[in-house]
Amino acid sequence: MISNCGKDEHGRYSGGQAGDQNGKEYWLINWFDRPWNCVLRHPDPKVRAEIAKLAKAAAQNNYIGYDQSERMTFWNQLQASGYDPAAIRVPCEADCSSSTMAIVKAVGYRLGNGRLQSVNASLATNSMRGALRNVGFDVLTDNMYVKSDACLLAGDILLNDSAHAAINVTDGAHADRSYGSNTPHNSSTAQETDGSSQTGTSTLPTSTTLKQGDLVSIKENAVWWNGYAIPLWVKTMDWYIMSVNGMRVVLGRSGDLHYNVMSPINASYLTLVKAKADGSSAVANTDSPGDESPDTYTVQSGDTLWGIAVKQLGSGSRWTEIAKINGIKGTTIYPGQTLKMP
Repeated sequence: MISNCGKDEHGRYSGGQAGDQNGKEYWLINWFDRPWNCVLRHPDPKVRAEIAKLAKAAAQNNYIGYDQSERMTFWNQLQASGYDPAAIRVPCEADCSSSTMAIVKAVGYRLGNGRLQSVNASLATNSMRGALRNVGFDVLTDNMYVKSDACLLAGDILLNDSAHAAINVTDGAHADRSYGSNTPHNSSTAQETDGSSQTGTSTLPTSTTLKQGDLVSIKENAVWWNGYAIPLWVKTMDWYIMSVNGMRVVLGRSGDLHYNVMSPINASYLTLVKAKADGSSAVANTDSPGDESPDTYTVQSGDTLWGIAVKQLGSGSRWTEIAKINGIKGTTIYPGQTLKMP
């Protein structure tokens, strides 16, 4: 089910009376294929749970309706109600993007999360992806997330960048409930967040003993976290771990400290080569003068701007941002070139 704020009581985008006059301006409906371009998922289960809770409460409160011309009155009343949509008793209005961003911002205040508090509740859909990624959301673009609700988690945000946004409020049948958590789950059907699945009793681990600074190798059958193929040259090298969140591991420097991928992968695809020694800093020495920062990327043989945008930014269509920030005319890049990332 999704919490959907779509049109006013007359089927229009503005001009109706404040509040949900027919119960269908802001309401709970079955998932539908908008189509969606991506799913925005926060890695903290507590944040996701609170987003789903507030989105459901807003959809069930008929004091909250739809009107683009009065879209910020919902946020105003949300603040006045102590960030509780269920407590709103003054007719108000929102639209798809302002309702979503207002709920994310409200969750920030309810959970004391300053990054979420900082989001702009008035953003339109074409600005939501970048804004939410910047405050910690993962951008999921694989078909398993955008073409069905089966792998969605409650609290996921569905986005069509040019048209619509909605909030998923129920877990899908094959959702990876361990996402962002070290707490194992007992689902009979486990869905790996890298795009592959197993039916029946799963042996896929839901937590990992790997830690930041460990040196690991990549298994032959591995794919990136978002399901995209890993280049062969990456698989043939060992990599230092930059961060670990549940089964989501971000690979950083190569074992020889020459390359930097800064890409997430499921820990089940990694084999420990060398554990970080207590008190040592296996990753810190990669930040020596002259090395690239997480905001840069060194072009490898076979790379394209589109592929780099997929790997580094989560969407191939963002290649134009990479080209612009680096002053690239056209699409020509060369191995060894250092690119700044947006």
